[in-house]
Amino acid sequence: MGDKKAVVEPASEKQDVEMVEMVDSASDRGAKTDSLRDRLRVNVDGNEDDAPFKLNARLVMALVGCSFAFAGSQLIPLSFFTLYTFIAKDFGETNFVWLKAANWTGQIGAACTLGPLSDLLGRKPMFMAGISLSMLGMIVCASTPTASGFIAGQALAGFGLMAEELLALAVTAELVPTSKRAVYGAAMIAGFIPWAPGALYAQLIAMYNWRWIGCMIAIWHLLALAMIAGFYKPPPRVAHQSESRKEIIQKIDIVGIALGITGFVVFLVGLNWGGQTYPWASVQVGCALGFGLFTVILFICWEMFGAKYPLFPRRLVQVKSTFWAIMLVIFAAGINYVPLAIFWPIESISVFNSNHKETGLNTVPVGLCILGGAIISAGFCGKWPQHCRLIMTFFCIMQTAGVGAMAAIDPHNINTAWPPLIIGLVGVGGVLFPNQIIVTVITPDDLLATVTSLTFVIRGVSQSVALALLQNRFVAAVTANALKLVAPAAIKAGLTSVPQITELVNSLTAVPFKEYVPQMLPMVNTTEKYDMLFEATVQTFGKSFPTLYYIGLGFGIVGCIASILVGDMSKYMDEHVAVHIH
Repeated sequence: MGDKKAVVEPASEKQDVEMVEMVDSASDRGAKTDSLRDRLRVNVDGNEDDAPFKLNARLVMALVGCSFAFAGSQLIPLSFFTLYTFIAKDFGETNFVWLKAANWTGQIGAACTLGPLSDLLGRKPMFMAGISLSMLGMIVCASTPTASGFIAGQALAGFGLMAEELLALAVTAELVPTSKRAVYGAAMIAGFIPWAPGALYAQLIAMYNWRWIGCMIAIWHLLALAMIAGFYKPPPRVAHQSESRKEIIQKIDIVGIALGITGFVVFLVGLNWGGQTYPWASVQVGCALGFGLFTVILFICWEMFGAKYPLFPRRLVQVKSTFWAIMLVIFAAGINYVPLAIFWPIESISVFNSNHKETGLNTVPVGLCILGGAIISAGFCGKWPQHCRLIMTFFCIMQTAGVGAMAAIDPHNINTAWPPLIIGLVGVGGVLFPNQIIVTVITPDDLLATVTSLTFVIRGVSQSVALALLQNRFVAAVTANALKLVAPAAIKAGLTSVPQITELVNSLTAVPFKEYVPQMLPMVNTTEKYDMLFEATVQTFGKSFPTLYYIGLGFGIVGCIASILVGDMSKYMDEHVAVHIH
């Protein structure tokens, strides 16, 4: 017995020591979590007691106003993305890339500045200015007689819609408890459901006159403006109550704003010039890309080492691995958005011979699936925040599988496109919007708009880079395939000039073969000629799109890897409300 006791006591002492170490370790982890939570919970509105969350009429209407503004911000690109080639043709332009890129350029210019400025100067003025700019941009687009005017209107609308989307997300996040941000974010996004078939509405309107689309969107923005003006009345931000207007203005990082906007915009101009307006090896493209990239690097260095009050302060990043993983996932999703949402309508027209109405129907999944994926993913993250990693990885795999499978669809059977298209779009929606809400949970309360702004900078840059890259690859592929396939068939069908053949290929991205040929090519007057030329165009475009999806597949894999680093969000979620309105 004595021997047994002598053996047992050291083991017992060892277990006690291990137990104490485990308790101490758990206490340290709890203390670290509490310390982090304290850094995230910044007093924004002066409510020290952190009063319990209560819904009231003004709060509900303010949230509805955010939903209206968010819907308006999505309605602009969704309505026009299926019509850029058609609008370019209406203006007599063959190059439509700037009609699309202008909107994203405006978005990036706004994203660099509006988030930090609204955290500094207050939400409401920026919110109302953004809605007003979107409305003005749509009026310009609807009334301009030139492509240049349309580009200017799209740039204005891009600047405005970025303010709308950014502040709709930030305001919703700060008005509700941290634990319910994902759920209320999903509800706010759901306000877009009536407009989810916006591409179909736009195509039906364009059958009469596409300019009425701008009028429709402007009226919707007027409603959103009235709701925000009437019901969103946030308290003054406590950090600036003791400061004069001059002191607040002195905190604006003018140098950072100038460097950020100049760098990103000039770099994107160079990207969109390359292979379109000028050759890639030209002085114009080289100077724009070089100057833009240099200025972006200078902007980053200024923000890190030079700015006294940087636009994106270092304390923005409190949970490093999760924060940067979310940013990389957003970047990958932004790239995959482009082939699935922007180039699918072109494929519907050029490969599957769709007219306005058919293209509208074929693009209904774009709005519905992205919206559905966003709502489902945000709802899941709100319900099971401890499983955010699993949820994000699942949707990243969906978008990657969908965009990759699009490369294998049959150009003679549109039904083969629906499964991968729907899966890919649901995946993009499930990654893009919820992550922009989730990242606010690990961000200090006084920087919610700033972090949302950063997500939009990353998303906007990824989409703009993807558009320029994919557009150039697409043009190169179509040109090479047309020389091998369309040119011989066109000559046999009776087309005798290079301009005729070039115009045919260019037009088929905006007008279906079945409408273009009978009107513009009377020499194609037999069934044999018609079928031969049609098959050549289908093969030309059908062999050109897979390259775009392969590029998206590569970035999707990167997003899947990054999603594995997204951590457990439940420990940061509580009933804390950043801003109370009464």
